Amino acid sequence: MAEKLHLPEWTEIGQDTGLDPLAMVRPTEALYQRLVPGISTITLRLRYYAFFPWLLEQYARTIGDTSLDTFRVFQRRAEALYALIGVSRIGPDDVYETGITGAIWASRTLSDGGDVYNFADAAAPDAEIRYLKNKAGAYGAIYAGQLGEMGLVRVADGHPIDIADERGRQVAAAFAESVRDQDALFLEVVERGIVTPDELERLSVFKSGRIPEGSEEQRLLRALLVGGFEKPLRTDEARKQTMLKLLELADQLGRRPRPEDAKWAWYNTETMPGVLKAGVGSLSLALWRLYHTNDLLRLAYEGMFKRALGVLASMPRRALTLTNLVEEVVAESELPGTSWAEFQIETTQGAADLGERDFEEAISRSGGQDGVIQPETLRAAVGLLAVVLSRAEDQSELIEHEFGPYGSTHFRSLASERRFIDDRASAPAADVLAAVLKERVIKRHLWVAARKLRTQRAYTYLADVTDGELRFRSSFAATLSNPRLEQSLTFLTDAGLLDADGLTPRGREALASA
Repeated sequence: MAEKLHLPEWTEIGQDTGLDPLAMVRPTEALYQRLVPGISTITLRLRYYAFFPWLLEQYARTIGDTSLDTFRVFQRRAEALYALIGVSRIGPDDVYETGITGAIWASRTLSDGGDVYNFADAAAPDAEIRYLKNKAGAYGAIYAGQLGEMGLVRVADGHPIDIADERGRQVAAAFAESVRDQDALFLEVVERGIVTPDELERLSVFKSGRIPEGSEEQRLLRALLVGGFEKPLRTDEARKQTMLKLLELADQLGRRPRPEDAKWAWYNTETMPGVLKAGVGSLSLALWRLYHTNDLLRLAYEGMFKRALGVLASMPRRALTLTNLVEEVVAESELPGTSWAEFQIETTQGAADLGERDFEEAISRSGGQDGVIQPETLRAAVGLLAVVLSRAEDQSELIEHEFGPYGSTHFRSLASERRFIDDRASAPAADVLAAVLKERVIKRHLWVAARKLRTQRAYTYLADVTDGELRFRSSFAATLSNPRLEQSLTFLTDAGLLDADGLTPRGREALASA
């Protein structure tokens, strides 16, 4: 389990994704953060992990001012220039680089044409039009924490500017070797604040997609993913195991996997008894399965909630009492007159292999904020809940180990929801669904929204209470979470271990030597 617990991060209403109206994401998020440490949903290209240590080293050597304001000017100019380099098209065969911070600004700037591009103005923290709104820039807002987790940078003693750590200095030196013909030009242009098209062409060696094949830079960046440093960190092994599992999957599929391929392939893996004492690789796979099981539970609850909101919105006054709303939704579920335990067994036996994938797709197809979950999709959500709880039975030890200590007030997970439903398993299935809808879904949302209103003065109610009735306000997007697998696959591609056809020779070598 995570070393310290954090309360759910309440999010703003109106987002198409990430709303988390039942505050169930945090335990799942904490789990996959441990499985891919040093990578986030917004760290999009691997070469930034070499570029920033190099940039910190250059600043220390050429400027050395410990004022954060001075550093921010240098850093933001360098990032803006890096964005211009990344999106510039040099010749007919050059490709548009994705995952570049500031790419929208850079594309607009280059499309204006001209003999020179001024990036100093857009890099100023108080500029009206900035390459990046966050004044901390890409380094401070996106990459610094992940670079620290990778062991590449650390907080300096006595001043506020990060410095490259021992591992970071190795990577910085390798990056310098890769761009050695143009490193002086890059620093000169940063100081000047303007760049010409010819200089952008000469600086194309900095592009994120141009890590030299067979270079020391490539070797060290690859070592961040699949191991190879002489002094491994505690977080290295977890990241390595996930990356190796992705390479194994690519080998099996004969192509570059998609995140969905990985989530479902690992979910379909049996969890062996005593997995907590098993090898790191086996435990990693079991934790990925646990992640997806817990995420499917959340999706089932959100599917039910979204249908409840749809029923509420369909009423003449867009309002119902809580009791009447629950009755309406339960009636649509068409549950049999058997107990929940019997319904759960029958549903699981009737589902094909990975039948929960069909349930998940039925919910996600109407997952957009404006999408409407129909009664048949509600039944898919109820079926998904039943099957997921059955599939979780052989993960009991791991569930309690990972989620049990979170408690059930602020956090809801497989641990808390299995207890709630198991205590009622002998009751009629319709009664259990009514209890889940009332206590674990609708009242849960009202509690979450009330807490955010109290602590953050943000009004996030999707349904609120007026004159003793629930009144519809808005809907939300019901989707699975993003566990950073797309970013991991991009990093493996950047490192030369994967391509569209699956494993590269270097990828096969890395897998064989693991």
